[in-house]
Amino acid sequence: MGNETKCNDAAGGYGNKILYIMCAQEPSHTDKNIVHSKARMIAKVYEVSRNLGKDWDLVAKALCNKKLALDRLLAGLDGLSFSRANLAQIVEVHGKLDQHLCKQLAEAGGHRKVHSRASFVSKYLHFHRPDIFPILDSLAELGVKAKIEGRLPKVTNPGNSPSERYERFCLAILLLQSSGKFENKSLRQIDDKLVKKGQKEREKKQHTAS
Repeated sequence: MGNETKCNDAAGGYGNKILYIMCAQEPSHTDKNIVHSKARMIAKVYEVSRNLGKDWDLVAKALCNKKLALDRLLAGLDGLSFSRANLAQIVEVHGKLDQHLCKQLAEAGGHRKVHSRASFVSKYLHFHRPDIFPILDSLAELGVKAKIEGRLPKVTNPGNSPSERYERFCLAILLLQSSGKFENKSLRQIDDKLVKKGQKEREKKQHTAS
C-alpha cells in the first residue's frame, strides 16, 4: 500500500482513502464480520450493490472460504507490480475470485445462473493491492476504448469468461502505458482519467442519440 492511505489526492479523494486504510488495517479474510463490512462499503461507494443482491453475509462467506484461500492468492502477488510479465498471475487471481463468488451466489440461489462479477471483484482486489489490480467498470472501459481508438488488444484465451474481459482491459492499459500516455501514473490516477474520459464518451453518445 503506497500513498493511497496517506494522501487524499493519491487516493482519489478522502472517501477512497478511508477504503484504502480499511483494507490496509484489516487485509485478511478470516473474520466474516470484517470482510462483510469491507465488501459492502466498497460496493456501496462504487454503486455495485445492485449486482450482488442484498445477502452480504453470503458474499463475506464466499470471500472467507478456505477453498478459495484468498489470502494465499494475494500473498502470491507480494512484491509484484502491474506489468505484462505479471499479467497472467493477476488475471488468474481475479478470475478465480470471480468464478468462486458466482458459484457461491448460484448455489445459494438454487443454482440460478449468476453472471460474472468482474467489476466488483476488480474493485475489491484493487483496495487490497492498489499497485496490481486496475479498477474495471463500464465508464473506465469506455474511456480506455476511446483512448486506444478501438485498437483492442488480443487476449490469451478468447472466449474464456470472466477472465477475458478483465485481461483485455488490463492489456489496453498496458498498451497506453507503453505509449507514454500514462507514464508515471498510479493505477488510481489512471482510473480517474479513464472514468472522466468515459463520462465524456457517454455524454457524447447520449447527445447523439437525442
